[in-house]
Parts: sequence; C-alpha cells; structure tokens
Amino acid sequence: ACVQALTPTALRELRQFSKLPPSVATVLEAMCLLLNVADVHLPAPRRRLLGEGFTEKLLDFDFEAVTATQYRKMRKLFVSIEDEALRGVCPVAVPLAMWCRAIMACLAKTRWPSGGAETPASATFPPPAPAPPSPAPAPATADRQFGRPRIELVITPDLSLLRESELSAVSELEVCRPGVGSITFHGVTDCRRLDVESLVHLDVGEVLVYPVQGLKPPPGQGLNKSSTVCMYQCWPPNGRGNLEDTGSRERYKGKIRAMTEEKRARFIDYDCSTGVWKFQVEHF
Repeated sequence: ACVQALTPTALRELRQFSKLPPSVATVLEAMCLLLNVADVHLPAPRRRLLGEGFTEKLLDFDFEAVTATQYRKMRKLFVSIEDEALRGVCPVAVPLAMWCRAIMACLAKTRWPSGGAETPASATFPPPAPAPPSPAPAPATADRQFGRPRIELVITPDLSLLRESELSAVSELEVCRPGVGSITFHGVTDCRRLDVESLVHLDVGEVLVYPVQGLKPPPGQGLNKSSTVCMYQCWPPNGRGNLEDTGSRERYKGKIRAMTEEKRARFIDYDCSTGVWKFQVEHF
C-alpha cells in the first residue's frame, strides 16, 4: 500500500523541491543507502532517483543485498523520524518512510536480530526474539512490498462468514498477526465497506492503521477509533537477560510508560520477560 501511494503527482512534488526539508532529506538519504544512489540532496540526482521506474525498484527490491553497514546507517537515520511530524512537513514523503521502516523490520527479523526495529511510538527496541505463545500461524502469502512471504492477518470475527446486517455492527473487532501483535477496535464497527487487511499493517515493532495518506477518516469513524494495541517482541536494550533484577525491570517499564504517554496513548502494561507491550489509543 505504501508503494501504491507514490503517484506520479507525489513523485513530481518530491522532485521539485529546491531545498529539501531536513526530515524529508533524511528519508531520501535512507532511500539512497538502500538503492545505492548518489546524494539526492541535489536536484539532478533526486530527479534521476524519483524518475521513471522508481516504484518498480521498490516493489522488486532485494533486501538480501543490503549490507550490515547500510542497515546500521538506516537505523541511525530513522531514530529522529516520526511519521506524524513528517506528514506535517511533506505528506508525500510518508509512504517512503513507511517503505524504509518495513525493510528495516524485515532485516531486523531475518538477518540482523542484534539490531532493532521501530516501535509504533518511534522508540527503538532491540532485536526481535522468539515471540510469546500465540495462536497457530495463519497461511503465508507473497508480499512484494516486503520481498518475503508474510503471515496473513487473522480477523475476529471472520468477516467472510457474516451476513450484511451483521457486518454493519461488528462488536470488538480484533485484527491479529500471530507472533507480532494485535489491535482490538472497541465498540461497534461498520465493516461493510472496509477492506480491513489493506487498512491495518502489523509488523515487528510497528503498527499502522490507514497507512496510505488521505484515506484516514475523522476520529471515531471506520477503524480510526478507540483501540487497544498489544505488541510482541518489544525487548529491553540488549535483550531480555540484562534486566534480571526487579529494580531494573521496573525502571525500564517506567520508561515505556512515559514514552507511551508522550505519544498521547494510555499505558496499560509492559512485561520485560515476555516483550509484550499493551496500550490504548483514542484514535490513530
């Protein structure tokens, strides 16, 4: 979905900047790292990068070709990038940032588990480790955006089995990606015109609802509503074993609480021993 949001108009806007805003420049610098392109701070190289065939390069990207050095530099670049702040400066750059985060999450999980992944609150946790017990894996499908098979989302109740009248009032809709995380949308949701699988993105350390710019409805409508998020594999720095004493665990839990509240979410719980982080949002 993030690649599909890169319309010719959006790419044209990015090419026409005479001087890039700092956050946009950081995102494009990350793209340069992955695609082995010269400095796009300059207009000419940027036009070449964002020209014909750019979206095809993203769709066909081979994440196996990324080096450890590239990955480390990417992580450093994205420490200061928050999608909401980026959206306020240049909305068309948000899908590029989402694509970069998806690649980083994939690399953190499959190649460099000593690295880390971006959390939904833009804080960095260490590497994914074995997830806590979760439902049986759903079937895997090809996902060209991430360059690897992915686990399908599990939606409860199963919307395909509901009648039209039942779809109009689904109570406590839950979307889960086994071993990764889940979102429970509170209250009653009208799912008759919602393609839930395309509107919810769950990956290690990342949760996005309405990931494509311009599709998000006002708060309280659709899936942009009060929800509880549960994320797995959110380990303390350097893994689980370094916070064995109670005091250290409580201090780190306090940091997670403060970070959650800074993002205007309500902290529910965090467990260092399981890597499970739970919080509630009024809307996305």
